[in-house]
Amino acid sequence: MDLLTRFQIPQLVPLDSSISLSDLSAAASLPEDVLARGIRYGIANGLFREIALNQIAHSSASAELHNNGHLRNVVHFGVQFLQKILMSIPSVMVVNEDKNTDKVPETAFNLAYNTEENLLRIRKT
Repeated sequence: MDLLTRFQIPQLVPLDSSISLSDLSAAASLPEDVLARGIRYGIANGLFREIALNQIAHSSASAELHNNGHLRNVVHFGVQFLQKILMSIPSVMVVNEDKNTDKVPETAFNLAYNTEENLLRIRKT
């Protein structure tokens, strides 16, 4: 998702037609094999459609990303900031179970961003 939003892939796919992977990779300045993996991940999650081999078109979800700047910002925030926190939740649970640890992070945010600060306090500054 980060690859697709950071390189503005939804905006590069035409709304009323399709684009070849090679043309899309050139437009995005990404290697075609890397873009293909990202696009196919997106397809598996409801973004984009492959209407013919290596021919990419919008799904309703990717078309909404193309059209809606606010939604793009929300998705970008999720993959840039929240994903790191969400991926740290299992690690926090393991650390919190370790009774031999002197210093246990309070939250996944603390672990993800290696800080003792409170997320709410950071947000207010």
